[in-house]
Amino acid sequence: MSVPRRSVVFAANVDEVVGSSEEELCSADAEPSDGFHEYGSSSRLADHELKEMLLKKYSGYLSSLRKEFLKKRKKGKLPKDARTTLLEWWNTHYRWPYPTIAL
Repeated sequence: MSVPRRSVVFAANVDEVVGSSEEELCSADAEPSDGFHEYGSSSRLADHELKEMLLKKYSGYLSSLRKEFLKKRKKGKLPKDARTTLLEWWNTHYRWPYPTIAL
């Protein structure tokens, strides 16, 4: 039996890592209109349990990675391609860098 692979998303907030919000949790309690109530709620429950288990297991690692990434951002350097693109845009729009409203 193979286990499906899931990608890990790094987020600034623990709720974002878990992928649950108040709206999502409330919608999980509501009955779906397509008639797959049992399948939908059991898979959501399994997903929620998996997310909780992964969060408990890797929360320390994720928070240390988050702190490390926040430190790296403070340097203020962009990748060369991004810097070049921004400089090209600025050279084109430096006289009026604000979007105009077309009526």
